[in-house]
Amino acid sequence: MLTSKKNFYLQAFPLFIAVFIDGAGFGLFFPLLNALVVDPRHSLLPADFAVYWRDLFYGLVVSIYMFTFFIGAAVFGDLSDYLGRRKVLCFCLFGTFLGYLFSVIAVLCHSFLLLLLGRIIDGSTAGSMPLVQAAIVDISTADEKARHIGLVLFFSSCGFILGPLAGGLLSDSRLVSWFSFATPFYFVAGLALFSFILMLFLLTETLRQKRQSSLRLTRAFQLFAEAFKTKSIRDLSILLLCNILAWGFYIAYLGFFVWHYYRYSATQVGLLWTVLAVGYAIGFIYLVNKLQRFSTFRVLLFGFMIVGCLTLLSALLHYAILIWLFAFVIGMVNGVVYTFIITAFSNRVDETKQGWVMGLTGSVMALAMTISTLIGGFIVDLSAMAPFIATGVIFLVAGVFTCCYHPE
Repeated sequence: MLTSKKNFYLQAFPLFIAVFIDGAGFGLFFPLLNALVVDPRHSLLPADFAVYWRDLFYGLVVSIYMFTFFIGAAVFGDLSDYLGRRKVLCFCLFGTFLGYLFSVIAVLCHSFLLLLLGRIIDGSTAGSMPLVQAAIVDISTADEKARHIGLVLFFSSCGFILGPLAGGLLSDSRLVSWFSFATPFYFVAGLALFSFILMLFLLTETLRQKRQSSLRLTRAFQLFAEAFKTKSIRDLSILLLCNILAWGFYIAYLGFFVWHYYRYSATQVGLLWTVLAVGYAIGFIYLVNKLQRFSTFRVLLFGFMIVGCLTLLSALLHYAILIWLFAFVIGMVNGVVYTFIITAFSNRVDETKQGWVMGLTGSVMALAMTISTLIGGFIVDLSAMAPFIATGVIFLVAGVFTCCYHPE
């Protein structure tokens, strides 16, 4: 369904808002995790809960979201080919609204189980990005497709930048007396409901030809397995797995690290996360184009080595200013690394397999993030710097693999 320029932006507006909410919702939660789970003064867990269990549940809250995202994204991707993009996107946005509504109730009722339920609901329905990209392709000409997908990534990046900032600021009662840890969840729930209404009234169905599709909960696991069974992309799948395992350790436990060593508030964690997100956005929006003249091999090798060294230095050199500086550089370099890996996947297959390979990379990413965030809940009890050390080691291993097993 190709549209005029005016009609395109009218159709695309609710799609852009949907990916903005996905980005914002993902980043918004991390500044609040310490207060809601770890810090006995505010935690939703009982006051006499042992530190070990608090650390473990910290990882559980993040990993349960990623695991349900892993299952849900594949399922809803298949359903959108059968039911249409509009119906499935509306369902996902309403699920996001319900997920954050449960988070609000969890804070008001001081219930960790309701918080976990909210994360499960939100994770299951948070896979808007691949659906939005599919809808954007449906309403774009071949010449416009790359530019329009770039707009999708831009709005997602804006959400990723503003989400942690909103999470930190909207929870700070020192700024506004009625702000609380529930306020950021009200904010995202309201955005999700607004986007749901926009989708109902502004978006017409973009899918021109629906196809039969079966509902398979094992679809995500099948895609994950195919990544390592397919010889032509096996090496890239290993690199992507290492990249996301390491990245999951870093982003999930960055807030925990600075809370443990510097007792950062939610607002300070939110600002630090914003610095990380800005660096990440600069990496894939600006630096990628500057580095196109270099081979994928060289970019990945130097990227892995730089991020690996910086995360190890973050763990070992306890200077707060370095954490901020390194977070910006780590975000920027990993934005480049991630983009080059995904581009390499796309270049390894023909046009008829682009949807398959992008779904496959999404499955690898979601399950890798699930694994690292869950493991982090165990190893963080050994030391708050343990996830950072794991990040550094995995990135360096990926660099060695890149050097030994040329990915091009």
